[in-house]
Parts: sequence; C-alpha cells; structure tokens
Amino acid sequence: MLRLLFRAFAASLPAIAVATSPCQLIDAGIPGRVSYPDSNLYNSSITSYFSGQERELNPTCVFEPVTASEISQFIKIVTACNGTQFAIRGGGHTLWTGAANIDCGITMDMRLMNDTTLSQDNQIAHLEPGARYHDVYHEVVKHNVTVMGGRVPGIGVGGFASGGECWS
Repeated sequence: MLRLLFRAFAASLPAIAVATSPCQLIDAGIPGRVSYPDSNLYNSSITSYFSGQERELNPTCVFEPVTASEISQFIKIVTACNGTQFAIRGGGHTLWTGAANIDCGITMDMRLMNDTTLSQDNQIAHLEPGARYHDVYHEVVKHNVTVMGGRVPGIGVGGFASGGECWS
C-alpha cells in the first residue's frame, strides 16, 4: 500500500520520474535547495558545526529551505520515502552527535530562514528557525527591546527554543 502511495505521490511531482534517491526526489520537487557531498554548499554546511562530533557526520545531501512551504514539501517527500531519516539543523551548536546532523540521511539546514521581525508596537518578535541569537539581539536592540535566548554567539533559535531535542 505504501509503495502505491509513494508511486502516486512521485508521479504527481514534475520531473520526479527519473529521480531514484530521496535527495534526487527533493531536488526535483524543490529545485536549487539540495547540495551534495564535495560541493561548496554541502562542505560549508558540514564544516560550520560547533562540535567535532557533528562535523564528522556525512549526510547523503543537505536541504536548505527558505520558506515554510518548502519545509512542508520536504516533509511530504521524505515521509513518502519509506525509512528515510533526516535531521534538522538550526544553528548547529548542540554538542552531541546527531542532534543537528545525520549520517546517511538528509540534513535540513534551516540557516537561510533567519529573519527577525518585530510587531508594529515592538512587543512581539518573530524569529525564524535558522536565526542565531547574536543576530537576533543585534536587530532587536535597534528598537530598545530584547528577547530571551542563548547568550553564547552562534546559539540557534530553533535548537534553543526546542531544547535541542531529537525525536525518533
């Protein structure tokens, strides 16, 4: 049944018929957001982790969304690929292996989603999941306000707000 659902889903996406791996399916469905080993974007993502344990992991590809819609598409594609594992990276500052990167899976690197915006009355801050607190503080101080968050440069909003949790 799952195989039939996957085939129906894959057939509904443009240019997917020739894709064979989950990374290729994502690349075909959301062009320009996937990087592969030995590319500059991939290497830049992997080498920028805070901990050596995370830098040592080698995902099959890295997906870098810029909108919530792309994240939604990614989740639909990955869940249609039976058994495909993925990790979500906010700032990439967590120390333990596998918190924000994965071996032989897909890493969704949220760092391109890093905007900080304030409501008109400066009472509510909207922080995107790839933002880092040192950038957030720099933005909100312009309006003489602050937010609660990490105090060390490089701490990511997504991991800090979720407690750096991983779910299986």
